[in-house]
Amino acid sequence: MLNAGEYGKILRINTGYDLSGATAISLSVTRPDGSSFVRDQNDVSIGNSTIQADVQQPDGSTVQKTFAAGEYVEYTLQDGDIPDSGRYRAKLQVDFGPAQRLITVSKVIHVRG
Repeated sequence: MLNAGEYGKILRINTGYDLSGATAISLSVTRPDGSSFVRDQNDVSIGNSTIQADVQQPDGSTVQKTFAAGEYVEYTLQDGDIPDSGRYRAKLQVDFGPAQRLITVSKVIHVRG
């Protein structure tokens, strides 16, 4: 779980799809107050090794899941990204050239005060 005001921590989002052919990646995060920020492939990278990650559940608990190499993205939170407690929503858009685009469902991120 994240705490309001933290930065330098890695946010990981698993897609379950092979992202190796991605030509563009965009991460959009909506804050509890409705404001948002967007990061692109300059800040968001494809995870290159299979890992075990703690995944937050809707009730706030966590479970461990396997994120396969090439199927998840990583973003290092920057100062000011998560200033307040509450429910944040993160969504990915991944382009694979002009013929294919993946848009994930919103992932809810609970941030403590």
